[in-house]
Amino acid sequence: MNDTTLMKFFFDSIPGQQPGRGASFLGISFERLLVMMHLAVFSLFAGTGAGLAEASLSVAKQTISNSLPLARPQWQQPSDTHQVFYLQRDMNRNTIVYAARFDADGTLSSPPISVYWRRYMERGQTRKLKTVERLFAYGVKTRKSRMSEGGWTVDFVALDALKAEMRQSGPFQAALWASINNHEYKLIYGFIDLDESGLITKVERLHLYTFDPVSEKYVTHTINVSGGDIRE
Repeated sequence: MNDTTLMKFFFDSIPGQQPGRGASFLGISFERLLVMMHLAVFSLFAGTGAGLAEASLSVAKQTISNSLPLARPQWQQPSDTHQVFYLQRDMNRNTIVYAARFDADGTLSSPPISVYWRRYMERGQTRKLKTVERLFAYGVKTRKSRMSEGGWTVDFVALDALKAEMRQSGPFQAALWASINNHEYKLIYGFIDLDESGLITKVERLHLYTFDPVSEKYVTHTINVSGGDIRE
């Protein structure tokens, strides 16, 4: 990531400012801002980014139910077009949505998934992920699957240990699947419990809400997370 890119991250959010050697913000010179931003990006790599990518998962328990449980029943739940998964966090109601992308003929396109915010703490509008959020927290990496024809392997950058696959069941129809304890489940949504007591917010648990096509039951997987740091 070069200096110009770093400055663009910062000044894009400030009306009337453009990155450049003469720029300043609140009286802070370009040079000082650049040092501060390099330190911030380093901390993201050393803490948020690396910590999330190296987070280890262990399934603590599984709960079976006839209907889909809601982690926060009073919160609004997204139901966007082609939505295949969403992620909520106990810090606030803002939600990350994962939606399938299709070509004009209804087949999965490349890349097959888009990720964006539903900002329920504001007006419920969508917002693109910031570059840092996409690269180190909520984004995904995809590649064509060798296991299923037309499928795509989906790796969550924040939880590399959770392996998922996007599979198409018909035109403009797709779902995310994951193997947990050698059993396949359709992913629906996830809810993260956070520990905000320190300088860096840490992920404590991931509640993964899924559907088991064999038993036709909903299964909630409570997963302990170690080594996971996160920031919005």
